Amino acid sequence: EDGGGGGQTWRGGGGASTPLALEHAAMTRVTRVSGPAGFPRVHFFGSQRVFGRPSRVLVMDLLGPSLEDMSWAVSAGGPLSATTTLMVADQALARIAAVHRAGVVHRDVKPDNLLLGNPSNRGGARTVHLVDFGLAALGPGPEAVVAAETAEATSGARASTDAGAGSGGGDTSSGRPSGVEGTARYSSAA
Repeated sequence: EDGGGGGQTWRGGGGASTPLALEHAAMTRVTRVSGPAGFPRVHFFGSQRVFGRPSRVLVMDLLGPSLEDMSWAVSAGGPLSATTTLMVADQALARIAAVHRAGVVHRDVKPDNLLLGNPSNRGGARTVHLVDFGLAALGPGPEAVVAAETAEATSGARASTDAGAGSGGGDTSSGRPSGVEGTARYSSAA
């Protein structure tokens, strides 16, 4: 199964009492924010032979469905209830803030990368997790991020937001503005 970030995902066990997801990908940056609520726990990250080939392996908690999947299951792809939307938004913003405080820029926040917790874990289905750090970049140190969060928005910040929305000039071959990366539907300014 495609695991995003160019990796593959398998369900594994390995003697643990909790089901695990084994994701074969180069997602070094996820380990910087692993551990707090709303991020899958990383059990192993390193080099391992997989099917006889040297590979980078990430073993983390098995989570539940994505918000995209939940939206289709609950309302045929339509909007979620106001209560659910507010709960998801509150948790998603808290996850993004935690990532920024760690000095990481996710660059691919979208419904497919926001997963509910594992329903078999107590209260897990009500916790939103941010996953797939395949496009993540190390930003300035945490001190600079905190300073930026407290500064007033400038016209330059508004201009970069406009560029991320697809206005202005850009790379005509991809149809995206220059410096924009990520899934086309949810592109973000780099």
